[in-house]
Amino acid sequence: MANYTEKEIIQGCVRNERSFQELLYRRHFATMMSVAMRYTKDRDIAMQIVNNGFLKVFKKIDSFSY
Repeated sequence: MANYTEKEIIQGCVRNERSFQELLYRRHFATMMSVAMRYTKDRDIAMQIVNNGFLKVFKKIDSFSY
């Protein structure tokens, strides 16, 4: 997939396009996982935290503004 700007990815997520949701997830997963692992040393719990966070992001992304 082409290199998209963060704004283009967010706009795709607002349109509920799964390919853009996957791009956003892949782009930020490692950072979010790193932060979650600081709070819990359990990888499964950290993964649950990250996935719940992304669900909230995707549900509210239409209210995001730059």
